[in-house]
Amino acid sequence: MSLKVKLFSVISALILVLSMLLVGVLAATQQINLKGTVNFDVADRTLYVKDIRLQTESTGQAETIENFMPGFVNQSFDLDLGSVSSTSGSVNVYFDFVNTTSTTYQATATGGEGVTLSTSGTIEGSQIDVSNVTTADISGTITLTIQFTGSTGSIDLNGITISFSEYIDPAPQRVDADGNPDPNGSYLLFGYYPQTIKANDVIVNEEQPESNGYYLGSDGEYYAQVSADPYNSSYTFSNGSTIEDGQDYYFKVEKLMWRILDEDYNGTGNALIVCNTLVDVVPYLPNYTQSGNYCYATDEEGNILIDETATPGEGVDDNYQVYANNYKHSEIREYLNNTFYNTAFSDEEKSYIVTTTVDNSLESTNNNGGQYVCENTFDNVFALSYSETDLLDYMAFYNTDYTLASHAYNYTSGTYADTGVGWLRSPYDFGGGRAYAVRGGVFANGYGNSDIGGVVPALQIQLS
Repeated sequence: MSLKVKLFSVISALILVLSMLLVGVLAATQQINLKGTVNFDVADRTLYVKDIRLQTESTGQAETIENFMPGFVNQSFDLDLGSVSSTSGSVNVYFDFVNTTSTTYQATATGGEGVTLSTSGTIEGSQIDVSNVTTADISGTITLTIQFTGSTGSIDLNGITISFSEYIDPAPQRVDADGNPDPNGSYLLFGYYPQTIKANDVIVNEEQPESNGYYLGSDGEYYAQVSADPYNSSYTFSNGSTIEDGQDYYFKVEKLMWRILDEDYNGTGNALIVCNTLVDVVPYLPNYTQSGNYCYATDEEGNILIDETATPGEGVDDNYQVYANNYKHSEIREYLNNTFYNTAFSDEEKSYIVTTTVDNSLESTNNNGGQYVCENTFDNVFALSYSETDLLDYMAFYNTDYTLASHAYNYTSGTYADTGVGWLRSPYDFGGGRAYAVRGGVFANGYGNSDIGGVVPALQIQLS
């Protein structure tokens, strides 16, 4: 072979090698755009996403996605993963969860050409307080592996749904007076409602509320917005700041604490519990009129309500006109069984609540209700009666920052500091216009349109 031929062969080989290397370099720098959302089909407020991590062949390690906001996954909650770059091969997306029990799940997806998707991982843990979650608290991870070949350019994540077939047990959590887990505790954590003023370092997305009416904070928690209307200009929030009339504030949606009053309520095997705080400020009955010596419930147009299903002398007069302190027709009963019940509890939590035959008899008022007692009602949530307060070891109910901003009366010092006025369901025997309340350790009564009284929910619940 001549020198020219050998030289040509060597050059050809070098060109081939360089071409192969160049192809490898080009492949190594190929960008893969990972765009779209991953949809989670889960029960309301059951899983808490601590973080999301991406692992590509370029980095070799999982890196937390920037700008991701931790928080509860609420039903069809979309997580936007943005865009990433990777070599050809695969990308792993890790979803780190807390607040979980053993859970099964499946993922369905429609990948683009040359793309396959698979899931693996274990979701197992226990209910914890997610307000201060650390890496050590991560109790489960789902790995979504996205495999691709060639220069796909872009991968559309839309259409991926991770469905959970088993959820965290929403049963009430038994705790001690300080909120610490205690299997023999006299309190429960159950349901969610706005309570504490937002911390200064939390930023709320004020542009648009979520589907539940709350606003999402930078800490992943929900917040309720209230334009403050304090009863007294000297009232302060728990952080020490004075409540400014007309100022918009945000209040964190938190677990409610309940006192266990009776673990075998009326021999049912279920517990009677009452919230440890006022949850909102609602009049007993905002619309009523006085006719002669009596006060009657009216509609918004001022027409006296008629209830011909009632018995005269039991919450109605001889003409079936409804007295203003008739619990069956009260505003607080409507509020508790609709607004509060549907806001505070998920469908899973509602399954633990037992519909109660609420005793509205004269005996339930310790014989103080006169002709204004009404027939029994059938409710999911109710206010305590005069006689049921005998079960209270501390006859007062605490205000929250939320109720203070909503015009609740508040004791600012003494034994009953930070407590307010809590309506009872029992009528007061005086002209049909007054109802009983608990105020600073004693019984009080007030006209139904009073705007300083708070609502204290009670309910019957399955503990086991």
